[in-house]
Amino acid sequence: MLLHPQDRAYSVPEIMELVEAAGLIFFGWSDNALYCADRFLSGEMLERVLALPAAAQWAVIDNLAVLNSRHDFFVRKPESTRFLTRFDTDDYLSYVPRIRSGAKLAGEVNSLIVTRPSPHGEVITQYRERKPCC
Repeated sequence: MLLHPQDRAYSVPEIMELVEAAGLIFFGWSDNALYCADRFLSGEMLERVLALPAAAQWAVIDNLAVLNSRHDFFVRKPESTRFLTRFDTDDYLSYVPRIRSGAKLAGEVNSLIVTRPSPHGEVITQYRERKPCC
């Protein structure tokens, strides 16, 4: 893999500083499981880590697990609340899940792929077969 000469690794605290310095709000990790304390720890150590602020928990887990070759995360502008899903009120009960075109619905090799909505509101699907490699 070729890297740009100015490319560098960022720690979780450095990411939080970068996001704040850019005037943005950290919106979440692409894969939260990689930063989840109860996935890697138990007992007293888990209790101690869970007592820390969220960003400090992520930093501890990132340093202990050493699983990430890179950090994938989302940020948003402070004034952008259009896509916020809140679960501290009952508003989320009115949300209706929708399948995005091309979304993979199953983890199997021959997984269901949603191709497009039909004019009648039904979802037309197809199965995409993967050829085994090697």
